[in-house]
Amino acid sequence: MTNCGMVRLAAGVLAGGVFLWQEPALVAREARPERIVLSYSHEDAEHAAVIRHRLIRAGCSVWWDGEIPAGSRYWGRAIERAIDGADVVLRLLGSPCDYCRNETGRAGRKGIRVVPTKLTSGADTPIHLERLQRLPLNRLEEICTKRPPA
Repeated sequence: MTNCGMVRLAAGVLAGGVFLWQEPALVAREARPERIVLSYSHEDAEHAAVIRHRLIRAGCSVWWDGEIPAGSRYWGRAIERAIDGADVVLRLLGSPCDYCRNETGRAGRKGIRVVPTKLTSGADTPIHLERLQRLPLNRLEEICTKRPPA
């Protein structure tokens, strides 16, 4: 991979599809955009799509499972690879999602930052995420520019 040209792509090829990170070119390695994975219930897919576009416009590199080819036998592996390559897993709290618990658990075990955000004021925060600081919906773009202290 080089940092030249219009777009730098980091790819991990899967047997049933391709997993890609797309990042703006000519960005210094230290200043590259945050790589964010969206973790959400499929009942909240419309919210996730809007948030994904907001974060991309703010300069983040965003992955969501909408990029997995329909019918792929390797969807679980694609999600694992996306999480393993992420800087942040943004957990969208809305409808209940048991699989999201697995995604955030994997991120936590791998030392990847998990940031919960409520899609509605009534959304429940799962007990395993209660100790984490949430990011309000109206400040999501901050995740693209502000990294926690090392």
